[in-house]
Amino acid sequence: MSTAQPPEIPLSPPPVPPVQHDRLVPPLASGPPSWPRVVGILGIIFGAFGLIGGVQLIMAPTTMAQQKQMMAHMEQTLEEDASRRRDVQPPARGVFRMFSGMFDTPEWFESWCRIGGTLVVLLSGFYIFAAIWLLRIRPGAPGMFCLAASLGIVMAIAKVVVALSLGSLMSIGMVMGGAVGGVIDIVLLAVVVSGNKERFAALQALRV
Repeated sequence: MSTAQPPEIPLSPPPVPPVQHDRLVPPLASGPPSWPRVVGILGIIFGAFGLIGGVQLIMAPTTMAQQKQMMAHMEQTLEEDASRRRDVQPPARGVFRMFSGMFDTPEWFESWCRIGGTLVVLLSGFYIFAAIWLLRIRPGAPGMFCLAASLGIVMAIAKVVVALSLGSLMSIGMVMGGAVGGVIDIVLLAVVVSGNKERFAALQALRV
């Protein structure tokens, strides 16, 4: 009578084949690139400055009118003081005329400030929203931020053109502000366009 032999147990189990990921879609466990964080933070900061600048542009006609009245009142006060006191020199009219001329603007400038300032505020809000979307690595965020930055460049060019058409000393500050803002938008736009977007493509593929 034969006895049954127990099955032989292999000394080492067969190797488990590694799990193959899809090469076209990177795993979501990998960390996102660093450029969306940098561009997102800078976009929020510059967008906040844009909001402040837009509100200032809306209030520019009122502010300029108040400053012009202040200069006229100061000149009148100095002239009255000089007429009452002999030891006081009369005010230099040329200086006051120069400063008063800085606030002389064309008739269309007030309308531009109202309309342009409102557009700047709306654009800055969209700019901040796109920067937050980019910071949170949301699908479609690079395209949204590129659109916001492109509109910012167009608005910066418009500011420079308007400032140059004023022909006053006040144009210098407006030209510098528009030029700096345009350069910043161009730099951020170049970073987003050239940045690695595999993470965003993977998230977009999952949504589809």
